[in-house]
Amino acid sequence: MVYSLPLLLPYGYHCQRCKQFRTGSAYRVTSEEFGLMMLDIVVCYECFLDARRLGLETERIKLRDSFSESHREQAAA
Repeated sequence: MVYSLPLLLPYGYHCQRCKQFRTGSAYRVTSEEFGLMMLDIVVCYECFLDARRLGLETERIKLRDSFSESHREQAAA
């Protein structure tokens, strides 16, 4: 089952594994088999550690500050 990336607000997010509301860093966990994406979820740090221990692909999600970027673009125009 493939999940889409939920909207991540700077205030927090819901971990798609433990279902807890979290603040702080979010991590993406993926698993691919025979070229098909079998797992693509956003998780908290604790679930990230479990996924890494199980050998799943993991990466930290880097959020850009879109509010600041949009103001810089408007000021430049």
